[in-house]
Amino acid sequence: MDYVRYLQAKSTVDARAFNYAVLNDFEDYLRQTASIRRSSTNAPLRVIEVGAGVGIMFQRLLERDVTFSTASTHYTVIDIKPEVVKAAQELIKSKLTIKNDDILAGQVSLPVQSPTVTGSSGVHHHSSCDESLRNLGEVSVTESLTISFLVGDALEYVRSNKARFDVIIAAAVLDLWQLEEAVESLLGALDVNGGVCAFYFPINFDGTTSFFPESCEGSTYDKNVEDEYHAAMGHRLVSGSEVQTCYTGRSLIPVLNKENIELTSYGSSSWIVKPNSDGTYECDERYFLNCILDFIEATLEDSGISGPEFDSGAFSRYMACRREQIANGQLYFLAHNIDLCGHLKLR
Repeated sequence: MDYVRYLQAKSTVDARAFNYAVLNDFEDYLRQTASIRRSSTNAPLRVIEVGAGVGIMFQRLLERDVTFSTASTHYTVIDIKPEVVKAAQELIKSKLTIKNDDILAGQVSLPVQSPTVTGSSGVHHHSSCDESLRNLGEVSVTESLTISFLVGDALEYVRSNKARFDVIIAAAVLDLWQLEEAVESLLGALDVNGGVCAFYFPINFDGTTSFFPESCEGSTYDKNVEDEYHAAMGHRLVSGSEVQTCYTGRSLIPVLNKENIELTSYGSSSWIVKPNSDGTYECDERYFLNCILDFIEATLEDSGISGPEFDSGAFSRYMACRREQIANGQLYFLAHNIDLCGHLKLR
């Protein structure tokens, strides 16, 4: 599987899924606090996006003009896969180059990499990276906007790095870590003296995966596959400890319901993929669907599913049927997620 292509294909699915009431609340708070901050200090707004993928979130925030006109900004992109961060560099460079905006005027450069810290605390079935956290460069657009690109484990970075941030963004990534530990580490990197302390956590999986129509194995078998997939996600090992990742979305609510945290907004953000009337899919979403099937197949095979309903012949027929439905422009897909945003309560 081409993981960069998967993330790029996922971008249109995410765009439909985002809970824009949550995003608007996040943006409103950021604009308000950034404006106040700008009147009292020349220090840049420090944003870090963990598990940043190929740079789509930065692109969205840029297009929506979230912070870049209200405060100078230092935006840090970090992901564990080098090829993903390099793709983010190229996307962001292209978007900055073509955007006609005074604040983005100037030359975009991509300096060479250099090593910094080490560590590894996350897990992903398709992740592979050496343990060196590398700086792949910095885009200095103007005095108002700087973007840094890092490869490595985000939790290790925020734990071991003395840098503090004003905003933490984590999209579709929190289910890769032990949840309470990850949230504690991420929010611990917020600078309580910076006057912002905001977080935005969109696209957190919340325990529903469904395909339509039924496969050649029948609806009962289909439901068994979906249930086993969710069960396998509930027994994922992270740093030697079993982690429940199937209901990350709803689990975040009590984790963030703490005395020093203001959880300002949350809501559903379902992935929905459907074929067009002519059997095509939007953009590269046919590839996205095939990747989802690859994830399910790999997860169930790794978990050692057993029982008469999961004999290898039936499961192979099920996967072949689903892939044929994609090829024929027949398969519908639904996955439920939850978006959340908020901030630390300021002194």
